[in-house]
Amino acid sequence: CSTAGADVWYSYRADRDGALQIAGCTGNSVYPIITVYDGCGGNELACGLSCDSNSQSPFVFPVVSCHTYLIRVYTSGGNSYPQFTFTANYIGSGSVATCGEGEGEGEGGG
Repeated sequence: CSTAGADVWYSYRADRDGALQIAGCTGNSVYPIITVYDGCGGNELACGLSCDSNSQSPFVFPVVSCHTYLIRVYTSGGNSYPQFTFTANYIGSGSVATCGEGEGEGEGGG
């Protein structure tokens, strides 16, 4: 992934094993980049375009139940916030887990 310009952060707590699909096609030449971390100051788990400009394929990454992921959405270079809408959908057939307080929280400094 490239050097970030303006960015926005989201937190996602998986309630079951599977994958999270994020799609964010803008219809113009700006395609938001998504980077997934295992916690604040943690390891980068996945990175890619929210919408491949050629195939229009969404970004997909594996998730584990009861774990919280930090998702960074940004553009390459520049400091503007282009308007875009993205959707997140769970992919899988697992049953919903019962997560305890703080269970599966991401590790890392910060």
